[in-house]
Amino acid sequence: MTSTSAGTSLYRLYDANGQLLYVGVTDGPVPDRLAAHRRTVWWAQVDSFAVDHHPTRQKALDAERLAIRTEQPLHNIRSVTSDDIREMQQERGRVAQQGYQIRMRVLNARLSAGVPYAEAVQDACAADRAHKAASGLFLSLKGK
Repeated sequence: MTSTSAGTSLYRLYDANGQLLYVGVTDGPVPDRLAAHRRTVWWAQVDSFAVDHHPTRQKALDAERLAIRTEQPLHNIRSVTSDDIREMQQERGRVAQQGYQIRMRVLNARLSAGVPYAEAVQDACAADRAHKAASGLFLSLKGK
């Protein structure tokens, strides 16, 4: 499909389950822009895309910024302000501290229950990881 409409295109990339993966803008043909994404590590997840046309690049960029903030695509980092990053880092720090506290409570409880040390440590670390993964702020733990 080639974008023949005047103006700028806003496109959304989805996986097979309809999860929004990425939102982007292009002034050229959408397939040409999508070809550039084929080099990303997440491209294999892309199953479909949708395109909206905007009369000006600025309107498309405004729509992109709004879409990224409200629809939260998995792989966009553009249009995130330094305040957003600072807030996320603070939240990650808070969740990491909670994870540490959970890990220590589980470790002490398991040791008090007579569980061997290695098993208690394994259980405590698993509880910490589960807490962090549930927060959604630690992408490396997603799906574990």
